[in-house]
Amino acid sequence: FAVVFSLVSLTIFIKKLSAKRVIIWMLVLVTVVDLLRFSWKFTPFTKEEYLYPHTRSLAFLENERGIFRVMTTDNRILPPNFSVMYGIQSVDLYDPLYLKSYGELIAAVERDEPNISPPFGFNRIITPRGVNSPIINMLNVKYILSFTDISSERFRKVYEEGSTMIFENKDVLPRAFFVKKVVPAGSDTDAIKKVFLFKDELGEIGVVQERNQSMQHFSQGIVTIVSYSPNRIV
Repeated sequence: FAVVFSLVSLTIFIKKLSAKRVIIWMLVLVTVVDLLRFSWKFTPFTKEEYLYPHTRSLAFLENERGIFRVMTTDNRILPPNFSVMYGIQSVDLYDPLYLKSYGELIAAVERDEPNISPPFGFNRIITPRGVNSPIINMLNVKYILSFTDISSERFRKVYEEGSTMIFENKDVLPRAFFVKKVVPAGSDTDAIKKVFLFKDELGEIGVVQERNQSMQHFSQGIVTIVSYSPNRIV
């Protein structure tokens, strides 16, 4: 098509334009046609509901009040980053750049031991599946979406739609809270070991990599999140 179009254009304009201008026009036209052809092949369009359906399970999560995160046991339920279209916050992500400390934490959770030795095996996609780890409480995971039953007293089934079940984590910690005690750590390895050591007390003990001696002196208080948006938290 591009060649035929170029030849026809050349025949029409050759008498009126110089050879140089004709060549420039031909290059521009061929480039435009080629880019349009590539875009039609590479960028398909479909109905929004085919990719982001509105299901009763998602409506349940959207209507839940408060600030919380969700977690899935199967990427067929809610693939990484898809939840952002519904305003639902999750612990997984699909990004070529992510915080190293978060990758280390999730790697240790998946291994169920304080091991942060690379490689983590995530590539660009971090998908936590260790629902039985108490560390997910600290990550503010309130709901687990699963195709299979979760046999643990920490979770209770609160919703079911088809094969998808939603379990509530009864031990979830709030997004922000004060701790009663701070435990310093000297390195990443030391920090993850202490997180696992106090994994059942993370609501009262905070592990920090201390850079300032004044960090040892905290006062207890109450944290209230007034507003929470992608670029601003009050």
